[in-house]
Amino acid sequence: MLSSLPNNCYAVVLLTKAEKLNMETSKSKLKEVAGAVILVILAAVILKNLYFNFMTFDRLAYFDGKSPAQQTIGSNNQNPDSRIAINFPQDEGEHQNLQTEWWYLAAHLEDEKDSANKFGATLMFSKNPPQILFNLTDGVNQKNFSSVIKLDGFDLLGKDKLAIKKDDIYWLESGVFKYQIHFKFEDIEINLDLASLKKPFLFYNNTEAFYYEQTNIKVSGSLFLSDNHYQVKGVGWIDHQGFRTVLPWKSWRWYALQLDNNVEIVFTTDLVSQTGNFSEKKNLSIFKESALQETVDSQKYTIKNLDFWQDPKTKVQYPIKWQLEIPERNINLTATSIIPNQVIEGTGGVYEGTYQVTGTFEGQSVMGHAQFEFMP
Repeated sequence: MLSSLPNNCYAVVLLTKAEKLNMETSKSKLKEVAGAVILVILAAVILKNLYFNFMTFDRLAYFDGKSPAQQTIGSNNQNPDSRIAINFPQDEGEHQNLQTEWWYLAAHLEDEKDSANKFGATLMFSKNPPQILFNLTDGVNQKNFSSVIKLDGFDLLGKDKLAIKKDDIYWLESGVFKYQIHFKFEDIEINLDLASLKKPFLFYNNTEAFYYEQTNIKVSGSLFLSDNHYQVKGVGWIDHQGFRTVLPWKSWRWYALQLDNNVEIVFTTDLVSQTGNFSEKKNLSIFKESALQETVDSQKYTIKNLDFWQDPKTKVQYPIKWQLEIPERNINLTATSIIPNQVIEGTGGVYEGTYQVTGTFEGQSVMGHAQFEFMP
């Protein structure tokens, strides 16, 4: 059919077909480009959502995959309606509604070059009053260094994550349940990297109190003590606690054990409230694997003091060797202080003791560390 047309008509038809072909090709390319752009945008949105979901899952994984609201574990008599959802990392930082709040670390350290060099480090950053309680125990030289560092406030107190700083002293969140601590006081300097190996356990989160514990912390870093420099490693325990008004108790004994079979134990005895009410001891908690909690009734365990040290200044006696027994579970553990005097100067007798633990857990031989806090 085309052969019967004049040459110029034939050229026009070819040109028209070429133009149509070019237009169709251009449209096709535009569609491909548009499709590619849409795919890139969709991929970016998906990746963004996956990232935030991953980060959320990574944090919530510390709570057995449950939502934060499902993890607001309170006391037995707590009204469930008063429980408040918890969100990390925001709840690792400051709570504006809490009048009293502190961040606490107990670290059991050893020299990487010589494991016989044992150290205990306790740091508590307090919001109100703004101060830092510090205690460093040198087991080899049988010395204790401690102080209460009173402040006029913190330079930085994070509201969306853990960030506490005063001059060259700080406790900062560096990752998902990872932290950096730098402390310098006189001729002592401590640099620590912390990483939680287990899920935080939330004891309280209501309108009156907030309290969670991280029972197994991997610790590494450096310690400068006078003219000595040590690269150290060990285990730590973190508490973050606060109250809407004043602290409800005025004295207590708190025990935290960390065993080499990946088990931690915590309990409190001799609680005295601000109104003078006395409670002999509370139920004991056992943490296994990823912070699975078991509770032992207060009537089913015994704590026996085996040896004491008496402070010559205050005449207060402190148990420097004690024994925990849970007969039904075949648990028998003895804790011995690495040095007798671990009182924090300037506190009126607060004892933050680092202990070595030996004994049996469910019939198996174990070793480990313990922290004993005594508020007389």
